[in-house]
Amino acid sequence: MITDTRLTPMQNFRWGDLRATGAVARPDTIARVSRSRVDGGAAGGMAIIHVAMSGGFALRILPDRGLDISDATATGIPIGWMSKAGEMTPLDRADGKTWIERFTGGVLTTYGPDNIGLPSIDDNMALGLHGSWPLVDAQPVALEGAHEI
Repeated sequence: MITDTRLTPMQNFRWGDLRATGAVARPDTIARVSRSRVDGGAAGGMAIIHVAMSGGFALRILPDRGLDISDATATGIPIGWMSKAGEMTPLDRADGKTWIERFTGGVLTTYGPDNIGLPSIDDNMALGLHGSWPLVDAQPVALEGAHEI
């Protein structure tokens, strides 16, 4: 058994210790975050935030759909369920059961806040299946350079 005495015990662990000991030279060797837009197809123009971490965990965050997490993998193996529709841009409005037409599936899908469940009418306002949250852009979303760890 090899014990590295340069690092503090986990209960006192600080990310900065990795840099201070030379175990990690650059933060992007632990995790990377980038942003792109889908080119064409049903999700054309939709913003994507890509997160990749050492050890093989990666995910796709959809800021145009309320920060839903569509796809996630662990060492290349999918860990979420994706619907037949796949990633699609959000609808302009949520009425009736139109939500189901654009259901991505994935690891995290947002619901509400105005309705959770079947379409209904409240105070003469039509509320679509599972509400309008996935139609709300998470704006502004800022990804700024490497942060000290």
